[in-house]
Amino acid sequence: MYDNWVHGMIAVLIALPIISTNKFGEPLRFAKLLQNTIIVFLIASLLDLDHFIVNFSFSLTQAISLTMRPATHSITFAIAAAIIYFIITKNKKWTWLVFVAIASHVVRDAYGGGTPIFYPAKISMIPYWSYLVSEYLLIISSFLIAKTIKNETRRR
Repeated sequence: MYDNWVHGMIAVLIALPIISTNKFGEPLRFAKLLQNTIIVFLIASLLDLDHFIVNFSFSLTQAISLTMRPATHSITFAIAAAIIYFIITKNKKWTWLVFVAIASHVVRDAYGGGTPIFYPAKISMIPYWSYLVSEYLLIISSFLIAKTIKNETRRR
């Protein structure tokens, strides 16, 4: 359970520059900020439900004893989920947030091994420094996207 909490918090921290502003780049009211925070947290945390689905069991022991995480624990899945979300909603902000929530979870799991990070490729582990750099790049990207949103609305 601790691990899911950390997955959620990392995703929220990465997404904070974007979830804290509206489509005009203005700060959100507390209730909307809290709602956005909870949604990003849940997307990142609930990705681990795939462990139970793969095992066809609600056993926590079986869920954490997988030798390899499911294909949903991959950057490939994060990209596919974000693309599908965008096709359905056309919402660029939340497309990025869906990607960040899943990708941050995948990257964190990948440095521990047993994660098909670039499914279907057989790469199942990344070094710790690569995990840190990846999360840092996601944070920088979120700040740049938030800045772009603010600049676009100023031009209008």
